[in-house]
This record gives sequence, structure tokens and C-alpha cells, in this order.
Amino acid sequence: MASTQPLKRLHIKLSWVAKGIKRWRKEKIGDTRLQLALVKEILLQLEAAQEYKSLSQEELQLWRQLKIRSMGLAAIEKSRIRQKSRLTNIKSGDTNTKLFHIRASSRARKNYICLQSDNGITLMHEDKEEVIGDYF
Repeated sequence: MASTQPLKRLHIKLSWVAKGIKRWRKEKIGDTRLQLALVKEILLQLEAAQEYKSLSQEELQLWRQLKIRSMGLAAIEKSRIRQKSRLTNIKSGDTNTKLFHIRASSRARKNYICLQSDNGITLMHEDKEEVIGDYF
């Protein structure tokens, strides 16, 4: 029973940290999808108004600032979506360890080269040197 107390304390502290991070994210970042939708709507309205009349200097400045803001929000949203997809892949990999190990070791397989010659497919490094030497 005494050994579960430290684990319980650690669990409570980690849950406090998670809540603090969520609170900080809401205060500092907010809902990027909502912000991006608002910025795009205002940009659309400004561009529609530009078809009928020339924009004033203040409106052009606002348009430029919103364009920059939309690119920044789009980058944040893209990285958030990418991170979410990676977490989904990791979670599905945890339930299926074979899939997880395949995903984790895929980079090593990308660097693997095999050559086909008249004698068949070469896998060993020495055989590859011989095939390349014969070819050139």
C-alpha cells in the first residue's frame, strides 16, 4: 500500500501540469481554426469590396496584416494537424506492436538498396560492388 502513494502523487502532479498546459494554450494560442476562419472571412470581405472601389490606405494595411496573420495561423494549424496524425499513428502502433515497429523502422528500410543483375538480385555489399564494377 505504501508503494502506491508516490505513484498517486505523481499522477496528481502530472494531471495538474496537463491542466496548466491546457489553460496556457487557451490563453496564449486560442482556437486557431476559429481565428483562421475569421481572418479568411474578413479578407474575403475586403477583396469583395476591392472589386467595387479602391481600398483606402488603412484598409490596405489591414489587408496586408491579415494576410500575414492568415499564413501564420495556417502554419500553426498545419503543424497541429500533423502532430495529431502522428499521435494517432503512435496510439494505433501501441495497440499493434508489429505495426508500431514497422512504422518505427521504416527509415532504416528506406536506405536499403538492392541491385538486379543477370545473376539475379544482389543483397550483399560485396556483390553490389562487383555488379557495379562489371556494369561500368
